[in-house]
Amino acid sequence: MHKLGNISFLLAIIVAVVATLGVDAIDAYIWIMAILGAIFAVFTLEEDKAVESVVLAIGLSMAATGLNSIPMIGAYIGEFAGHMASFMLAAALVVSLRWLMNTGNVMGLMPKS
Repeated sequence: MHKLGNISFLLAIIVAVVATLGVDAIDAYIWIMAILGAIFAVFTLEEDKAVESVVLAIGLSMAATGLNSIPMIGAYIGEFAGHMASFMLAAALVVSLRWLMNTGNVMGLMPKS
């Protein structure tokens, strides 16, 4: 199952590169990135990686805006970082929700099944 997460990560990089280069073959790339990010989180990331995932997602989002100021290639690097941020934001959401569910179970707030 870990292999499926790695494949989704590689597919996300390919989709991000294609979308960054402006190929119109992928219209709904943002949804594809989000779905790939969720798959990556489910099969690869553990709930103890929630903080790291959220920090990485926020860092990529911030870098996407800041990198645009680099002359000539900044727009491409910033756009690629933005695409990868959408991937990582979905992954961070899944990991964070999993962490919240397990924290609720530890605290006795949610019934055990």
